[in-house]
Amino acid sequence: MSETIIKLQSNKEDAQLCIQDAGDILYKKISIQELLKIVSSYDTRKSNIELKPITLLHKDIIAKEENYVVIKQDGHKKIVNFKDKSYRINFPNAIYIMVFNKKKIISIYSYCYKEYRGLDTKLFEYAMPNELYGNKICLGTANLTIDDNDYVAALERVIFAEYTHTTFSGISGFTDTLRYFEYLSTNEFPYKLLKSLNKTLRTIKF
Repeated sequence: MSETIIKLQSNKEDAQLCIQDAGDILYKKISIQELLKIVSSYDTRKSNIELKPITLLHKDIIAKEENYVVIKQDGHKKIVNFKDKSYRINFPNAIYIMVFNKKKIISIYSYCYKEYRGLDTKLFEYAMPNELYGNKICLGTANLTIDDNDYVAALERVIFAEYTHTTFSGISGFTDTLRYFEYLSTNEFPYKLLKSLNKTLRTIKF
């Protein structure tokens, strides 16, 4: 087995190599360009490095970091549950920031939007009855497991879980959950009633 130690100095144009092979130690200088060629051509298939399969992200995921993903969902029909009854409602445009630890959801921050403009998207209060302080969704007794890195499916399970808040304040003109769901079952979502947070996606920090 051979082992090589690479020494780089900011004020030197060459790299210094210390090579140990079968007990012999050899010192060698090579150019940075040559070193980069060697490193880039290194075949990990011949090493002991464990290769991981490619994971494709869902089309709704617009950003991902080590411990959170940002999910954007355009408004569409969605089934919600309230007091042992299901409603098929017109759900608003929404952006979710899901914070997780390994395979479990820790928290979900939620916002509504009228028009998506990337980082300049204007954010509004989440217009659903399950919102807590600080734009967080109430997770309640929802299943918080993330299976096979499917963050969107995990989010849908939370949204599909039964709503328990009978009143809310996330949108102008409505405070009663039952009346709100009945309205959204037969009417388009009233974007003009959204409450501005005076924030954009660019200003949100995690």
